[in-house]
Amino acid sequence: MLIRPTAASFWRKMIAIFMTLVGISVVWIHEPLNAAQAEAPGSSFNLEFSKNVYEVKLGEKINAILYSKGNNGYEDVTVASNLVSDNPHIAKIDNFGTIEGINPGTIYIYGYNPVRMKMARAEVRVVGDPPADLELNFDSDEYSVVPERPLEFRVTAKGKDGVVRDVTSDAILSTYSYHIVLFSIHDGMYELYSSVPGTTTITAMYQGKVATAHVTSFKHNYKFTVDSEEYSLMPGERLDMRFSIIQPNGSNEMVDPRQEFVQTYSDNFNVAWVDRNTGEIVAVGPGEATITVSYKGRAATAKVIVYPRIRSLSLD
Repeated sequence: MLIRPTAASFWRKMIAIFMTLVGISVVWIHEPLNAAQAEAPGSSFNLEFSKNVYEVKLGEKINAILYSKGNNGYEDVTVASNLVSDNPHIAKIDNFGTIEGINPGTIYIYGYNPVRMKMARAEVRVVGDPPADLELNFDSDEYSVVPERPLEFRVTAKGKDGVVRDVTSDAILSTYSYHIVLFSIHDGMYELYSSVPGTTTITAMYQGKVATAHVTSFKHNYKFTVDSEEYSLMPGERLDMRFSIIQPNGSNEMVDPRQEFVQTYSDNFNVAWVDRNTGEIVAVGPGEATITVSYKGRAATAKVIVYPRIRSLSLD
């Protein structure tokens, strides 16, 4: 079919308009798709700190910036990310990217952005000399404790402004003898915890300054007992054996038989022995046995008599 020039010109214009509309539609659909792809978590985005290595002086603060690097350049995502230090006793970082030098050393800080689902890492070096006008002290030069009776303590720092601050949570705590004294936290309070008697020295370091104190753990003045001096059983029977300590004030405290400090011994395992998991006497066979139970250097004994079972006889 032939088309006259005027008609052909008309159709060429119509086709051009149609193609233009199609092109606009394709662009309109394609652009949002590209934007969606660009915003998709984890796609063509990198997360990085403004520096690979930060250097901060003792007691001072600097700012770190966490950037999201994408197709459109850099975006500051510091406050929208989770920031942590792998050792807050050396350097801390808050939610705004502020790094504070606490003690000399090198640590890493990490930033995680939940939208991009990316993580970044940077090194932090804490340098410099300890502040000359900083005084660091324990709240006592001498501590007296008894085993299993925690004692609260604090480490304080006094600066040139004369203000005394509690820096226990920021200080690096150590003890010369961990088997005598350990550090524990209970309800946000720091405590000295002793398991055995003895004497040791504890130290605290903050901003390069070191404080020391002596700790003496005194032996408990208590009596360790079992609930009976003599037990009677028959073969195959089990009977609860209760352990307790009696304090000088007369108070009675039960002792869990499963504690590592509880030790039991029988002089005749063919007659009876003590099950450490339950604290029960287990009768094996007829006879007598002496059971010895020790707890942190104190001991208590009891006699166990296992009677033979008597079989009933029937008369025909």
